Parts: sequence; structure tokens; C-alpha cells
Amino acid sequence: MELERDPPPAVASFGKINLELWDVSGDFKYEKCWGPIQEGAKGIIFVYDPNVPEGDALMSQFVHMFPKAMQLQPKYCLAFVNHHNTGGAVLPTVKLP
Repeated sequence: MELERDPPPAVASFGKINLELWDVSGDFKYEKCWGPIQEGAKGIIFVYDPNVPEGDALMSQFVHMFPKAMQLQPKYCLAFVNHHNTGGAVLPTVKLP
């Protein structure tokens, strides 16, 4: 998905903000696609479901792998936990930078 928006008033001097959102999947069968998609990226949004088996371990691996490969500081990354289970599941205990 590609978007172009006016920035919030606090950063209006930046001009238009161009945003591209790519779902690169956590499946390693798509790993060859990750490099070209990462080129020129200025930040990363990680989204994962903690109810997926091995989800915490994969999230931790991706959070350490992608920013390093892209030479991004952690402050340019954001992680969302898609915690949609209303049955009282425990939130993840994974420690992220």
C-alpha cells in the first residue's frame, strides 16, 4: 500500500510524507523478497500474534535481524502485538530492544 499525506502541523516543514506499507511475512520461504523491499526504508513496523506457536521467538529474531541488516537504530522501529484473544491469554514475555 502506498500513501502520500500532508504531515501533522508540528512537522509541516517536512513537506509531504510518502509512506509505503509492505507485508513481508514472517515465513522464511519469502526471505529472498525481504532485501529488495528493505532498500531505502527509513523505519519498520513489526506486527505479530503471540498466540502463534514460536511467535515470541520469531518476533525477537526479526527485531534483531531486520534493523541490523537495514542499518536502522531501534528508535526507527515499532512493534505491535496483535493480541486479539479475549479468552484471557497471557501477553508475551519477549524482551525487545
